[in-house]
Amino acid sequence: MLEYESRLTLYKFLNVLDLPNVHWCDNSCRVMASYIYRVVIEEIKNLIRDASFIVVTIDEVTSIENGSYLPVHYYTVNDWVRVLHVISLRKVDCASIAANLTKLVVEAVKTEGGLNPGQIASKLLTFGADIASALEDWRLEATTHISEEHAPFCIDVHCVANRCNLALRALLTQPIFGAIEQVLGQTYSTSVRAQEIFRA
Repeated sequence: MLEYESRLTLYKFLNVLDLPNVHWCDNSCRVMASYIYRVVIEEIKNLIRDASFIVVTIDEVTSIENGSYLPVHYYTVNDWVRVLHVISLRKVDCASIAANLTKLVVEAVKTEGGLNPGQIASKLLTFGADIASALEDWRLEATTHISEEHAPFCIDVHCVANRCNLALRALLTQPIFGAIEQVLGQTYSTSVRAQEIFRA
């Protein structure tokens, strides 16, 4: 970081105004990183704006201090080629209801994605959520809110593994599941006995 002159063209490209010409301080790297972040965000906004379609997915991340965060991922689609951009990490400070989650996601799409409501409605092709079993209701409602209120042509996508787990959990409470278990148990024991008979 001491050779300012050798990196002068980079700093001009990044519009770095606050870095000193000669002496560096302990804050210089942080200032430079903030300028790099701005340039990267603007570049991603341009990619999103120029894309034919975008796909937005969210997942839930729990921090060490047990805080809840939503990473918002964008996929830009041009000529049927999909490119991933991780653009936002939103802290969930509010109650975990569909309206609040929808608001967080739409704010991320507007702020970090640089899209207005009309562009969201025309470009958002798919909205996907990885549904955790504890939060299934508000996640499911949030995907519905996005497609009904903000992107009418959007297709909702959910994590298949989690959906299968939720379906199995719902099935376990039904009496038919006990009958299926009995049939499978009888089939297995019949198969074992048949093998023993054929061996003898």
